[in-house]
Amino acid sequence: MRVCRPLCLAICMSSLVALGACSGAPDSTPADGNGPVAASETDAPPVAPEINEALVPEQVSVSLSLAGKPVYLEDEDALLLGITIANNGQTDLIGSGSKPVNLGASLLGPDGAGTPPGVRDFVRVPLPLIARGTEKTVRMKLPAKSLNGQTVQVQLVQEGVAWFDAFGQAPLKLDAYSPCNNASGALCNSSGETVSAANASVEQAPQERQ
Repeated sequence: MRVCRPLCLAICMSSLVALGACSGAPDSTPADGNGPVAASETDAPPVAPEINEALVPEQVSVSLSLAGKPVYLEDEDALLLGITIANNGQTDLIGSGSKPVNLGASLLGPDGAGTPPGVRDFVRVPLPLIARGTEKTVRMKLPAKSLNGQTVQVQLVQEGVAWFDAFGQAPLKLDAYSPCNNASGALCNSSGETVSAANASVEQAPQERQ
């Protein structure tokens, strides 16, 4: 009996050690693969597109057209235009980054927009993303009190670089607008026709072309 007790004790201790080695620490990842998974680089939010380099003429090809008829917003005393921009060039266009592309409106004088009474930098509107091979319609509001019967011209401009006519892209010439002579609070075009009026801005959905 004295010999058996130490022997039994040794066998019991060995069994406990073996059992502990087999069990080990619990696996943090369940066997069925349904547990939490560390985020990968592909799960990061997409980076917003920007333009940070000067464009060159070979990259750009755009066409501008008037979408629908201009509307006079009585409550804002502004002329609302819808300008459809088709991007047929080699690069996406957007009004963000250190060198964004925007839609600009100018007022033409007898010697163009660069010489008074012409106004080159009249109104700017940042572009939404217009991917290559697509088109979108951008709304632009012009303060009616500043139109003064001068022809409105719109085109794209890369801020700090150039207007797009310097890239060989034709601007869009519109009509001339001024307050109507025989109607208070109304806006007329160069033919004396009253521009359709509205009391609130009408959102115009962007149009895309693949």
